[in-house]
Amino acid sequence: MASIHFLKKLIHRATVERATESRSLSGEVVLTWAVRSDVTCRYVEKQEAIAQEGVGFMMGRRHLLLTDEGVDLQEDDRIKDIVLIADGLSVNPGPFRIEAKYLRNTFAGHHLSFNLERVEGET
Repeated sequence: MASIHFLKKLIHRATVERATESRSLSGEVVLTWAVRSDVTCRYVEKQEAIAQEGVGFMMGRRHLLLTDEGVDLQEDDRIKDIVLIADGLSVNPGPFRIEAKYLRNTFAGHHLSFNLERVEGET
């Protein structure tokens, strides 16, 4: 469990969507996104140098989501509508795909860190 100090830093709320597979009338696999839950979290966007093969370093944005360790998020879940809890103002509408999940053990206790990848062309 994360410490009270860490939990106080979770100032955002995000909508989590999970895909389910179904078949269309023609037999094709179709992904349907359904809202799984809303999670209390901390959204972090940072600019950093990213190594690009053959180019060197390029500046890019990295998106992270921090949560308490008990939150049920999986790789490939979709994150949307990140808002400030205090006033409901949108911080980032997304959508993002969870690219990687890490369990962190720090002075603030256990928590989860997720690397997010922006999903282009979807809303």
